Amino acid sequence: MTNVYLLIYPKLKAFKVGKADNVFNRADNIKKWWGEPDYVNSLSLGINNELVFKLEKSLHLLLDQFSMNYSDGDGKTEFFSLDAYSTAIEYVNIFIKSNKLPSALVKGIDKPNFLIDVNKSKKRDYIFSKHNAGKNRIINSLSYTMKNLEVVLRVNNLLIKYRKRINFELICNNQDYSLIVYDRKFLAKILFDNLRIEYESFSGGFVGHNLCGSLDKGEDFYKLNFHLNVSSKNEFIILLVKELESSFKLLQKQT
Repeated sequence: MTNVYLLIYPKLKAFKVGKADNVFNRADNIKKWWGEPDYVNSLSLGINNELVFKLEKSLHLLLDQFSMNYSDGDGKTEFFSLDAYSTAIEYVNIFIKSNKLPSALVKGIDKPNFLIDVNKSKKRDYIFSKHNAGKNRIINSLSYTMKNLEVVLRVNNLLIKYRKRINFELICNNQDYSLIVYDRKFLAKILFDNLRIEYESFSGGFVGHNLCGSLDKGEDFYKLNFHLNVSSKNEFIILLVKELESSFKLLQKQT
């Protein structure tokens, strides 16, 4: 099923005869040329696809002498003077009767309901905001944790690689580690500022863990302090801590 429509355009003193599965969408797509039609008083007829072309073309031929003769615009040949509106309605009714159609002309074109109840809108916004905030906390926490791990492992990797050329010290006390690096050229190559001296946590069962407990700076050294005695039951954090601890133990063998 589709529709034949008679769309009234008061400002143009004309009406448009056409076919569309969704009359509102068709009118909305061409409004940049013709403006808004009178949706309330316009008419449409639900009709099967076999007869829609026949009815549309018959109306165009019947109303030809009333054509607005527009030279430009989508659907320009389908506009006729409002003086012929009653004639078009009369012919459509004759067509319905002669073809024994079960449908009739319907006044008013359905418009999508874009208006949402104010209270529902506020509730929806609250729910979205709450969900979005939780999502951001998870992403940011993971981002901070991975950034910590990335930088620290990079430092350890470079220290191991250049262990004969770089002066550094690793102090270990149970699961507390202090890594002190004495090398200005080396320090200049490392983005220590990426290390976040903060602790991210939130409800929902996940805790983002800051792998670097503190960072001390001097003119010719950086001291990174780590406390890896983590009581978290989160498998992700346990895995990160084990990886970092393994890296430190390997580095410790080189000092």
